[in-house]
Amino acid sequence: MVKIKLVIADTDEIYVNRLINFFSGSYNDELEMYSFTNMDTLNDFISNNKVDVLIATESFGINIKEIPEKIAFAYFSDSVSIDTISGVRTVCKYQKVDLIYKEILSLYSEKTTNVIGYKSENGEITKIHTFLSCSGGTGTSTVAAAYAINMARKEKKVLYLNFELLGSTNAFFNAEGLFNFSDVIYAIKSKKSNLILKLESTVKKDPTGVFFYDACKMPFDVMEMSKEDIKKLLDELKIAGIYDYIIIDTDFTLNKKMNLIIQYSNSLVFVSDGTEVAIAKFKMSYEALKVLEEEQKISLFSKISLIYNKFSSENGKYIDDESINVLGGTPRYKNATTVQIAQQISEMGIFNNIK
Repeated sequence: MVKIKLVIADTDEIYVNRLINFFSGSYNDELEMYSFTNMDTLNDFISNNKVDVLIATESFGINIKEIPEKIAFAYFSDSVSIDTISGVRTVCKYQKVDLIYKEILSLYSEKTTNVIGYKSENGEITKIHTFLSCSGGTGTSTVAAAYAINMARKEKKVLYLNFELLGSTNAFFNAEGLFNFSDVIYAIKSKKSNLILKLESTVKKDPTGVFFYDACKMPFDVMEMSKEDIKKLLDELKIAGIYDYIIIDTDFTLNKKMNLIIQYSNSLVFVSDGTEVAIAKFKMSYEALKVLEEEQKISLFSKISLIYNKFSSENGKYIDDESINVLGGTPRYKNATTVQIAQQISEMGIFNNIK
């Protein structure tokens, strides 16, 4: 694996030493680190050595115009609320070391032309399981999040990936960090040469063990993703082999983007609450997929299964079609948060037969 050559320029020797010590303990295989408290010594080093990332305090007095083009540069700031100094990107000094490291990865990915490879931790091929709903309000996102938690509990490395227009990722998963899915979309569209590194620098990890991207700043960012953008993202993630499972949570729509996701998915899990409207919409979608399978000569129905969520015998009923693979159902949970419900569902056996 390529080591990032990092230079820290700060007159605060105590802070610099602490930071270097933290990095040496956690990221010694990823970073080759140098620190300077004197401008002349720094200039001499940069002139005679390859440097990938340079982070300095504004008071250090660096002349930005003299920094070589190939070096990714940022200022240290004292607050996460400060995004730029004199138009230059900043990295907050006083945040967790893991978050500083991710910002270093992000800086590096914007400049480097090197291709960094990642090996699968267990040699398995990444599997993609997509959760869909034909009708609003069935709790598809809750079930998808529950499955992600279920697999993470089994010590699998899982990425929850929400493609919904109004994604609800942060209703289930939260972690510190500055980046969100809008940053991922921007990186894809700008055709960054080292996209996988950008993906790794923006992803977050929930306490449940599930990896995720914060929801977009603007819902329209997801809508602007093309079929080619989604293909690029999924190809990068599968080739990298970082994750054992990718759990896609998306609206079901009959378009080119949906067709691509269907073809990439190992399984398609529909979620229904058993109401009359939900059953009618599922049947229409099921028939549409039959046509798609015949037209494109692709295998679809072996992938499809169904989960009944929030099912009640008072206003719900099962679909009378034995050809549909029903995984099981979940009850209605009263007086519980979405996170609590997802946790409860994650402990059920309904996911055992997902292929």
